[in-house]
Amino acid sequence: MSLSLALLLAIAAPERIALIVANQTADGARTPLRYAHDDARAFAAVLSELGQAKDQELLLEGDEAALEAALARIAEKAAAGDVEVIFYYSGHADETALLMRRSRYPFARLKERLQALPSRLYVAFIDACHSGAMMRAKGGALVTINAAGPTAPRDQRGGVLISSSAPRESAFESDELGASVFSNALVSGLRGAADDSGDGRVSLEEAYRYAYDQTVARTAGSIFGAQHPSFDWSVRGRDQLVLAWLDRAEGEILLGTHARGRYVLRSHDRGVVGHIEKKEGRAMHVAVAPGRYEILKLEPGRRGRLEADVPVGGRLLVDESQMSFEQVEGGRTKGASPSVFLVGLGYGLRSGLLEDANLAHEARGFAWGSVGPLLAGLILNGRYSRYQRADRREVSLSEFDARLGAAWPIALSSSLALVLGAEAGVGFAIQSTPSAMSSDDEALYGFIAPAEVSMGLRYAIGGDWVATLEGYAGAVLFRRDDLELGAVGGFRLNVGAWWIP
Repeated sequence: MSLSLALLLAIAAPERIALIVANQTADGARTPLRYAHDDARAFAAVLSELGQAKDQELLLEGDEAALEAALARIAEKAAAGDVEVIFYYSGHADETALLMRRSRYPFARLKERLQALPSRLYVAFIDACHSGAMMRAKGGALVTINAAGPTAPRDQRGGVLISSSAPRESAFESDELGASVFSNALVSGLRGAADDSGDGRVSLEEAYRYAYDQTVARTAGSIFGAQHPSFDWSVRGRDQLVLAWLDRAEGEILLGTHARGRYVLRSHDRGVVGHIEKKEGRAMHVAVAPGRYEILKLEPGRRGRLEADVPVGGRLLVDESQMSFEQVEGGRTKGASPSVFLVGLGYGLRSGLLEDANLAHEARGFAWGSVGPLLAGLILNGRYSRYQRADRREVSLSEFDARLGAAWPIALSSSLALVLGAEAGVGFAIQSTPSAMSSDDEALYGFIAPAEVSMGLRYAIGGDWVATLEGYAGAVLFRRDDLELGAVGGFRLNVGAWWIP
């Protein structure tokens, strides 16, 4: 490398220090995360290889005091020169704080500490549930940053906060990715998938846009709506804020112009290093470390596989004609599978139990949990109807039952899903005469066994709230003189909120 080129690179590349934090456990009441440590290591690797952040501190399973001490050390380092600070957190959070082991670190305090750093610029990524509560976006969208030449002065000042989810939204891990959905998209973008301009550099704007699009797309089919990353942008200056320089990699994987679809890049040493959505028409350069790699192409019903080496300073061209393809069970992504429950209430109107019955008013309480792609749970139903029988007598019918149910949501958009369901259970009914009964009248009791199928539309209202409008039909087995079967049908509105233990 010539002296002049070395000087240009020195000017173009900022001095960066990074604090990378990950906690898989919180307060004991929450299910431990599986991939937070892997997410942190993957982010640290891409910053070290491509992001000019050689000075890093990795804090795993620290608590409030450990984070305070680490931030103090970063502040001391930042005071020594004109530097940029990168902060990353992957772990649990609630609506007001990071949850670190059995301690809490308030969002307000973290934002205050970041703003007080003696650095020229800070960029913070928070990958946690409800992390959008830390944002105070001033409206609008991330502006397009004018590209700056390698010798342009870096005049950005201020800070950027990027959260993996909006306020009161959940952030998901994915068993298929072996990572957080957001962090995986962010790292994949920094390795080249987000380089829309094709200039060999990934700007903050490109990285955010790619991570946003991929996160929304991958979580749109979740049982409680899509996850939407958020930002708080407070930076003065119009230079290109570059996060990764692809030409600094020691190797690369090239997906050619005609390649398109979903690709997983897995290193034998580091695990999954990229999950790429590739469009046809432009080659994609993915910056990686040298070594042995497995490249998977995921298609509905089948999967292609290629294993090859990326040489030091060299390139691996993915040739799909050399891939071996195999059939796989189904063609659906497993997606995120957190332990969640939907609790709520519903109200509906339906036809009566008996052939001469009128409409019945129905109220229900339900608790659903996720079982893979399905919802399953318990439903408690109560109905009341008052009608005139064929013999002209006024009677009332009260029914109570408990049911087991299952539902399958099919995403139509990021907030709307078609829901197919089935439920069955047992209960009892009471028929009585509302007016004063004669001496030979008495209330009639009997067991019932209802079964129904349903179809409806579920809409994510916002935050953790969802509403479902559904129609249903079914039958009720009951005993009058003998066992009889009555047909029922109707519609109802259910409203509930997700709870993540």
